[in-house]
Amino acid sequence: MEQRLPAIIRAFGSRHFYRGLMVVLLIAAFACVFQPIKFDVQVDINEVVYRTDEKFLSMALDTSFINSTMKSMSPAQWKKVADIAGKLTPAYLRLGGTSADKLVFDEFPDSYDDLLILTKDDWDVIAKFVETSKLKLLFGLNVLLRNGDDWDSDNAKKLLDYNKQIGLKSDFQLGNEPNSFLHVFNFSVSPEQLSVDFYHLRNMLNSDHYYAPSLLVGPDVTNPKLCNDNESPSLAYLDAFLRDSHHILDAATWHQYYLSGATAHLTDFINFDVMDELRREILAVTKTVRKYSNDLPIWLTETGSAYGGGAPMLSDRFVSTFLLLDKLGLSAKMGIQVIMRQSLVKGRYALLNETFDPNPEFWVAFLYKKIVGTEVLKVIQPRPNKLFRVYAHNVVKNLTCTRNPTLKAKVVVFTLNYSNVRVLLRLNLTKTMVHCGTYMFTAPNDDLQSKSILLNGQLMKNEPRTFANFVHKYASSLDQFTARPYSLNFWIFA
Repeated sequence: MEQRLPAIIRAFGSRHFYRGLMVVLLIAAFACVFQPIKFDVQVDINEVVYRTDEKFLSMALDTSFINSTMKSMSPAQWKKVADIAGKLTPAYLRLGGTSADKLVFDEFPDSYDDLLILTKDDWDVIAKFVETSKLKLLFGLNVLLRNGDDWDSDNAKKLLDYNKQIGLKSDFQLGNEPNSFLHVFNFSVSPEQLSVDFYHLRNMLNSDHYYAPSLLVGPDVTNPKLCNDNESPSLAYLDAFLRDSHHILDAATWHQYYLSGATAHLTDFINFDVMDELRREILAVTKTVRKYSNDLPIWLTETGSAYGGGAPMLSDRFVSTFLLLDKLGLSAKMGIQVIMRQSLVKGRYALLNETFDPNPEFWVAFLYKKIVGTEVLKVIQPRPNKLFRVYAHNVVKNLTCTRNPTLKAKVVVFTLNYSNVRVLLRLNLTKTMVHCGTYMFTAPNDDLQSKSILLNGQLMKNEPRTFANFVHKYASSLDQFTARPYSLNFWIFA
């Protein structure tokens, strides 16, 4: 008698079975793809690992702005930029860069083809802008005005006198990227001589009660890129300079860019190894500074995604927000007290576009200013990953809980998911807290090269109604801590 096979086995050889099997496999595959990757993250709200300056997130302008964009701006444009820049206060505005070492104030030499002339009227415009926007000016003086081997301070004294006359409070730098002078200007100033020049400037400031409180920071060396022999010319210059001058400085300063604007690609902006280069550079700079001082603040006085004015169709697009937010989180965590984002206007990496409206990075910076405080909290991730980053801070003072205004907000956890998978964070706070609100930045249509940005699905526009009641208006009450692909997320707790 013929034995009957079970139906499932008899169907094994049929085409219907194969079709069914393919459907099952596809469903399983899609289920795996759309299931978020789960990570445990612990935030110790009682352990503050560092405290940043209240002006931690600041901004910069290249001195070349004076002879280019500035002179062509109308009063209405100045007001527009001042209004927008003022939304990022408290902050410094650093006016410096390569052109600072070509700058001459209120003098007109017989031959000044290579000089940048700063008139009294120009300085009045700058002073009015700084005062209107409530920014604190950090001004780079020209160290290449020389009298033999020494810095010639006569022109700087002339500027200081006029600045005092109009009543503008300023802090100062002397020279920009001095370790690269030979390459840029075919002229060099040794770190030992630069120390002498800084002493000269500090004595000038101290001799006038008006300027005695002014900060003096330097020397603004370039990226500390490590060579094959594990040495960096930039760090060597910084080391030699600090040896003689660390005790007269208010901060040791350096510059950092991740990429070259001429060669950067889209994938570089969402690359773990590119982001992590900053960690190695901070470690190297910190090690050098701590040789001479355990408490000298370290500032990043010029930084952006890509040098050379930025990368076309990248540095002013949504994708650049990942590098910005990671720089903020990592720098604060590793003890950098102030960072100055290059630049406010002018260049492909500008926070404001050619019509002086915000690029995507501005909106991330604006929300950061509105909710993220100065105390950096300890974050523990049992399992390392290269998909996303997590940081935690206290919140700014007097921030209330959106869902319950009677509660005072205390902690903000922020993440960047620069991968193409969803990430579910299983957050473990060392104290039971109430979730107050969620903020998620994404790109319209998931276009990483978009010039626009969405906050909880709403398009950000430079309109008064956008800024009004910003923190509470745009908060989402979604409780699940899931970071969708290519998103930046902020979660607030009380």
